[in-house]
Amino acid sequence: MPPLIHPEPGYLVLFFILSCLMAIAKDNKPSYLQIALNNYDLTICQYENSANR
Repeated sequence: MPPLIHPEPGYLVLFFILSCLMAIAKDNKPSYLQIALNNYDLTICQYENSANR
């Protein structure tokens, strides 16, 4: 099954760190970490959208 996007090594590392952070956030439920992760996701989405234009 081919990947929808071609991930670069940097993206894979970012994804790994993000999944670790989300696992920690689900365990400890610190709201500030969740807010930071949400803002980070928004930044990634905006960056990808601007790169696609």
